Amino acid sequence: MSYTVAYKSILIPHHIGHTQRVKNAFATISKASFLYQFPELQSKNGSWSKFRTSPSPVKGSLRAFRCNSSVSIVENNTSDASITLQTRPSPAETCRTLMELCLEGTLCTLAEDGWPFGTGVEFAVDVQGMPVIYLDPLSVLARHVLLNKCCSLHVQPRCRKAQCTLIGSLSRQEDKKLKQRLQLMWARRFGKEVNEDHLYVLAVERILQSQDLCEEGLWVNALDYSRASADPLRDRVANIVKDMNDKHLEDIHRICNIYTDLDAEIEEASMIWIDRLGFDLSIRTHPQREILEVRIPFPREVTDEKDAKSSLTYMAQIAWEVEKNYAPLDFERVKCMSKLR
Repeated sequence: MSYTVAYKSILIPHHIGHTQRVKNAFATISKASFLYQFPELQSKNGSWSKFRTSPSPVKGSLRAFRCNSSVSIVENNTSDASITLQTRPSPAETCRTLMELCLEGTLCTLAEDGWPFGTGVEFAVDVQGMPVIYLDPLSVLARHVLLNKCCSLHVQPRCRKAQCTLIGSLSRQEDKKLKQRLQLMWARRFGKEVNEDHLYVLAVERILQSQDLCEEGLWVNALDYSRASADPLRDRVANIVKDMNDKHLEDIHRICNIYTDLDAEIEEASMIWIDRLGFDLSIRTHPQREILEVRIPFPREVTDEKDAKSSLTYMAQIAWEVEKNYAPLDFERVKCMSKLR
């Protein structure tokens, strides 16, 4: 089956169906996802720059990619792991992301009398995710560590409720080259130099990670944590969330109406978090005035800010088409939500 474009003629595989509304396929579908679906285009045409993305006459249009909007998480349903899409980063990935996002945490040590003692500290992170902490040799924490190396570091960013507590032993490094690398790592993160002999590394043994303050946490072992990677959107989360809430509230509201299965009317909706697999929304219902939190997955994994915004635009377009009855609802709607109050 062939679709003729005013600027380029390409062959579209027969399994791509029609929607009832004629639109420009190139403006709707992200470049990365389109080339991923049809790799022969990339090799045949060289680069995407040869295609025009402004509105142009197209005979027919491309059907939306199927989006599985189930909120069941792979980790909690191992029997269906082979057929259920992962909708949220794993606990180990979440821990790595939190450690990269945060600059401060609460370090708890054991005092001389055996009571736990906690105070705020700055920390850097090495390549394996192990926290690097500077302790003044005259500080209370430094004295505690000399007596007992066992400690914990609690970390929670200001922008979300997810948190993690790393448990392990805190000690100084003896290798000169390693101490110099730690000093350089600290300078890059905080823009200041410190005495390399006062830098300690927390050798993590296990981690407790939870998504919310009232939610029971999950234990992550040190090996899974060290092998995991931080989310690629972590440094752009605040910008994306602010942009969506400031400029695209109508799209967020429409996505809520179409991608979620609610019995109540949505009075307000806002984005609170985004990562490579999806995004979290806060919803207030009417007339119940309940505050709900819902997770909506992306149709596919995204890799950067541009890719994430492209997917959000694509989902908003599909929601608009379903809302106007231009396209059928051919994906499962989110049914499970967290009630906050």
